[in-house]
Amino acid sequence: MRDWLFKQYWRINRARNVLSLFFWIAMLVGIWVPLIQIVVPMHKWALSIMVGLLCLAGALVIGYAWDKMGLWQSETRQMVKRNVAYIEPTKKEKNYLIPLQLETARAVAKMTNDKRLAKQIKEVESWLSK
Repeated sequence: MRDWLFKQYWRINRARNVLSLFFWIAMLVGIWVPLIQIVVPMHKWALSIMVGLLCLAGALVIGYAWDKMGLWQSETRQMVKRNVAYIEPTKKEKNYLIPLQLETARAVAKMTNDKRLAKQIKEVESWLSK
């Protein structure tokens, strides 16, 4: 029962942004339609749909600009810095997975004579020896 409840909570949490967008648009429509109706006498439902679509288009434009300017990157960097699980590898990763990947990287560096990869391999080796 507990797992089912947490799964439902997770689903609601994932849909939070869409629900937030819906309620913001509904709020903006409720505010702007009576004001616009004073200036432009139109049927209330048609005006509501037009204002709602304009708000949705505005939200999409703001989201696109937010993504293109990379404004979300600093928040993501801070989230990674605060969470130790993203920074420090687990014991299994440090003892088994990273050495296996390191051997593969050594073979690739030997075949391609890539100086940058060789430098990164030395950094990882020194990091593992600590």
